[in-house]
Amino acid sequence: MPHEFSAYPENWTRLAWFVKRRDGMRCVECGATDEVLHAHHIIPLSRGGTNHPNNLQTLCENCHAEKHPHMLAEREQHAPRPASITYTAPTVSTFKFPLTIQQIIVLEILALGVLAIYTTILIVILTLIHQ
Repeated sequence: MPHEFSAYPENWTRLAWFVKRRDGMRCVECGATDEVLHAHHIIPLSRGGTNHPNNLQTLCENCHAEKHPHMLAEREQHAPRPASITYTAPTVSTFKFPLTIQQIIVLEILALGVLAIYTTILIVILTLIHQ
């Protein structure tokens, strides 16, 4: 059986979940909180973009379709989309926003692994400096 190539890393589901939580489970373009949210590459992989959270943003299905009209139609004909996660809001939030620095670091470790700590610490330091 031939090996299928995928641009999505093995941890894509966790990474997409992290980005959606970071963005408050809402579309960064229109603010929608649809049941289906997508993790969108700001700079496409085909143009040198990466799967790093800094290059990902949460979009609702409509806003994502506006950015990739032909790609989404093509995906609907095939297997489930790895970039989509169905989300049902819990009755009791597991995290209270804004997140603490410790919660952000834990989420980054879960989503990306230990190397993400350095990025998180840098972002936190820069945020604190600019306050």
